[in-house]
Amino acid sequence: MNHATALPAASSSYGAKYAAAGSLALADSFARPWRGFGAELRRHAAVDAPGFVQPVTEVAIGIAGHGRVSRRADGEAEQRFEAQPGRFCICPGGVPVDHLRLQGEGVELLHFYVDGGLDPDFAARTALADWPYAGGLADPLVAQIGLAMAQELRQESSGGELLLDTLGHALLARIGQRHTGAPVASPATAGRGLSPARLARVQAYLQAHVERALSLEDMAREACLSRFHFVRAFKASTGRTPHQYLGSLRLELAKSLLAAGQESIEAIAWRLQFASGSGFSRAFRRELGLTPSAYAQALRRR
Repeated sequence: MNHATALPAASSSYGAKYAAAGSLALADSFARPWRGFGAELRRHAAVDAPGFVQPVTEVAIGIAGHGRVSRRADGEAEQRFEAQPGRFCICPGGVPVDHLRLQGEGVELLHFYVDGGLDPDFAARTALADWPYAGGLADPLVAQIGLAMAQELRQESSGGELLLDTLGHALLARIGQRHTGAPVASPATAGRGLSPARLARVQAYLQAHVERALSLEDMAREACLSRFHFVRAFKASTGRTPHQYLGSLRLELAKSLLAAGQESIEAIAWRLQFASGSGFSRAFRRELGLTPSAYAQALRRR
């Protein structure tokens, strides 16, 4: 099993300015195999951060609560906007921020960090240089992506790293298109499935690597397609997204391992790329209505 591409724990320092102000970290991705990205869900009451240099590009998306934000970067005019569900702001990496203040009650934000330094190939493909320092932005798709990320951080699912990977790239594509005019995937292949040979190759690859931390890039490479074309074509062929398909394979493997009774729940969770045994147990119960322990006990009674 390979966790080598997971964001290091030190990446949690990206939110150090929030932690120093007393903001509560509700959940994060830092122990999970997610290449080039990181995310944390935080609840804020008051933030008053003095000058700092933004370490990586960050997108903060409102999930719950209301508040007011004032901030200024690089001596430009101060920005003032509302923090509320669905609204988001952008702070590009390397920007010298003069100050950042937030006042509110129960403001929950999804903080999405783009760290291309952890994946040089990803960095070469991702154009962030033209992203603006902007706040109070409204976009229904960005809002939906933020909610889906927050849900996955709160309740880990089998194959969740692929879901996060899909959402992360969708967020980058949407913001890139909205603010820079960057092209996104052509819809020309929408509705077309993979050829039988390509589908068989991808399915065999997933079966052989079900215990590894996989990315959309890995899967698309097997199909010789771009990430965006691959996701559409795979769903058209199977009726399921890549992360749903991978999740079903992992669920079947989990059932087999529990039936064998030779490994602990924590060990099985680790093999299947869950960050913890508790996260695995919750995901297993959501799918089957039984905890892993109850499932194993039912098998023994039979």
